[in-house]
Amino acid sequence: MDISIKYAGKSLKEEQSTALFHHRGPITGKPLETEWLLHDDSNSGYIQRIHFRDGFDLFMMHYCPKERICMSVDHKRPVFGFGYCISGQMKGTVQGHDQTIYTGGGESCVYYYASRKGAVEDAADQVKRLVTIIIEPAALLSLIGDGFTDLSEHFQGVVSANKTCELDNEQNSMTLSMASILEDIFKCSYRGPIRKLYMESKSMELIALRLQKMLLFNRDSRDQEISSTELQRIYDASDLLCSDLEFPPTLFELPGKVGLSHTRLNRGFRQVFETTVFGYLRRKRLDRAKWLMEEQSKNVTEAAFSVGYRSLSSFSRAFQNQFGINPTQCLGKR
Repeated sequence: MDISIKYAGKSLKEEQSTALFHHRGPITGKPLETEWLLHDDSNSGYIQRIHFRDGFDLFMMHYCPKERICMSVDHKRPVFGFGYCISGQMKGTVQGHDQTIYTGGGESCVYYYASRKGAVEDAADQVKRLVTIIIEPAALLSLIGDGFTDLSEHFQGVVSANKTCELDNEQNSMTLSMASILEDIFKCSYRGPIRKLYMESKSMELIALRLQKMLLFNRDSRDQEISSTELQRIYDASDLLCSDLEFPPTLFELPGKVGLSHTRLNRGFRQVFETTVFGYLRRKRLDRAKWLMEEQSKNVTEAAFSVGYRSLSSFSRAFQNQFGINPTQCLGKR
């Protein structure tokens, strides 16, 4: 990830914190800890980045500028961002995303950033104190694992659609547990490898607490009744998906086509079909592919491509997970 920061039109001084962290042996292209220091007459502050491993970074920000600060970010690959704001306000823009991203004091947020390039600005004369965790999809999905079906399917659907979006925008308030961990991070006095281990464990705790909020919200939402109008829109959405399995509406086009928010649509699919929108689409694609091989004598490649898969290994893995057999076992059954 490349970062450039400008304050009052001038680039901030960047210093590698070698006094805080020492690493033996080669590292892959990035310092493990980097600081951008702000010196503003009577004020001082910093933006600090800690690199834990490939695809997993922590940013700490604490400053009160007299003039606005602009940060340009260029991700090498799509990432998820977990933000936790103690005080101050910041706004951001992402290339290809027409909505401005706002974060205020006492809020936490989760975003998927599909675009490589973005910018963050904040106003003058406000104390900014926040933490952002940047993690690539593969790293996050490996942390979630297969034990959280709803969450893993939801995040996989977001990655598949590959459009910048906010996840779970109805649950943005920070909890006391999150605030306590943030204080631990800012007060950390450890040095060397212990500091890295401590900061990484606290970052994982913050991610876990945010995911827990999403899980609890999803479970509570299942008990809410669906109106007849909303139920019809959910069935309309399922019809749209099934009408063109090879090129269906994306998971971010679909809500607008049926007049529901992304959150309400996913909630409705869980209640009606007991899976997410992405899980439902995958189920229908695999059902269709199985029928094509068994009843229409299609081979594995033809069946996979006709329902929208472009990777045979992904298709075979998903097929085996759903049916418990290899797709080749469906050939020639007619």
